Amino acid sequence: MDRITFWVNGEFCSAGSEVDSDETLNDYLRKRLNLRGTKYMCKEGVCGACIVVATAPDHNGFKRTLSVNSCLILILQCQDWEITTIEGIGDRQRYHPIQRRLAEYNGSQCGYCSPGWVMSMYGLLESRHYDLNQEEIENSFGSNNCRCTGYRSILDAFKSFAKDAPNPKLEDIEDLAKFKSNCKDWCFVTSKQYKKIPLKDGIIPIFEFPQVLIDISAIEELKTHYIDQNLVIGAGTTITDFMGICKKMAETDEDFSYTHKFYEHLDKVAHIPVRNVRFIYLTQFTSSHSKRFYEHFELSQ
Repeated sequence: MDRITFWVNGEFCSAGSEVDSDETLNDYLRKRLNLRGTKYMCKEGVCGACIVVATAPDHNGFKRTLSVNSCLILILQCQDWEITTIEGIGDRQRYHPIQRRLAEYNGSQCGYCSPGWVMSMYGLLESRHYDLNQEEIENSFGSNNCRCTGYRSILDAFKSFAKDAPNPKLEDIEDLAKFKSNCKDWCFVTSKQYKKIPLKDGIIPIFEFPQVLIDISAIEELKTHYIDQNLVIGAGTTITDFMGICKKMAETDEDFSYTHKFYEHLDKVAHIPVRNVRFIYLTQFTSSHSKRFYEHFELSQ
């Protein structure tokens, strides 16, 4: 019988017919693996308490490391993922430098939100190859909530890792790296191996829930982009990748300079872990549309 296979903190795991159709990664980590350092609160990808870091191959086969909200990810979406939780980066025997720095700056008060903050920072550093300035770090925590109002000390702790920090502790920054856990035309989706799993709850057909769940995240053709006279974006492109495409196009192609407005607008939408897993649904931008798009995003600023 088919099963989804993945790794959590280096340990091999699998999920199959014993799970419900709506069991999230957060549920799996906390209830099945007893990794309760990963918290939950809103279960809507808003508070950031549930953030973990995942490394998975992209549509080009290259591994990418991203922070994700575990409450928004179904466990059956995690095929081939390498998942790292707060327990996987440090503990009382050997705290991670991010954990130590947060404590040194008095950034943890009640502590409930702290694992999410730490994992957001860890994922940010991993995804950016430990090359960030203070402004980039502060701009990356739009939806990590701290109900004890400890934002200043938390951000001061994290910004101390920036390359332009006024008094960086170089020995700790160096330590961080030691803790590192295309179609040319319209195309059809080719036949791919898929897994069919009869789930525990049988995906009972009720009005509030679909009878069949189909995960499109592995369909490579939906993640590509190319230019004919238009910029064509696959509908399976994540918001994070879409922002990168917009920024690059605006910098390298004058005809698509207006796409910088998309980048600026999306920088104010959701937050990084949500953008890392949520798809866009715009597929084509033509030159005739550019003025209207530009005006729309001008008004939205």
